[in-house]
Amino acid sequence: MTIPRFPLPDGQPVDGKVTLSGSTYKHLAKVLRAKPGDPVSFYGRDGYEYPSVIENISKKEVICITGQRIKKGEEPDPKITLFQGLLKRDKMDLLIEKAAELGVYKIIPIITERSEVRLSEGKIDPKLRHWRKIAESATSQSRRAFIPLIEPPISFRKVILSLNPVCPNLFLSENTSRGSLKEAIRKLKSSEGIAIMVGPPGGFSSAEVAEAEGKGLTSVSLKGRILRSETAAISVLSIVQYEFGNL
Repeated sequence: MTIPRFPLPDGQPVDGKVTLSGSTYKHLAKVLRAKPGDPVSFYGRDGYEYPSVIENISKKEVICITGQRIKKGEEPDPKITLFQGLLKRDKMDLLIEKAAELGVYKIIPIITERSEVRLSEGKIDPKLRHWRKIAESATSQSRRAFIPLIEPPISFRKVILSLNPVCPNLFLSENTSRGSLKEAIRKLKSSEGIAIMVGPPGGFSSAEVAEAEGKGLTSVSLKGRILRSETAAISVLSIVQYEFGNL
């Protein structure tokens, strides 16, 4: 039997107990029809797993008793940061889900010249909560020990200025590239961290490509294939993880 697994609520456990409410309570009590005595497990951002047992189920919450926490180990290298051009709702949701399953370390949405989506100031926090919830669910499903970090959207220019020139930075470009993705990845075998930039539908503008290459980013292509933005990002993440022995 697969043991249900959930992210550890903030500030818990308290006195060896975890209290669940809201959507997690509903899923455990109503969907899974769990009973007192059933095993569950929690994972935290600290890389620890908390094997637990359900103590009590009331009309609004589930109380679990935690056992000895277990260190799940570090996430395998490389730590991948995905800079993803903002996508429309369903496509961005899919991208975040699959990126989390594939082991991405951090996702930072970027605003480019061709971005289809522009988030107003009041929509950023609700959107971040929504994306982080998706990442949590994908982490539970894939049995990862670490929930990917998702940061607020930033402009293309800020990304270029913030990148560490010492770390490998791959820039996916369908029009201009210095080589194939395969060739670029095989030069990165000893890297602990990699940044990957994927544009929105329509890709990066010629000015953005020139600016990225001028800052020393390695532009790569998928050998003439024109993929949807979310497909390209998922494909690149899969290839990188495979080449590093993580798939």
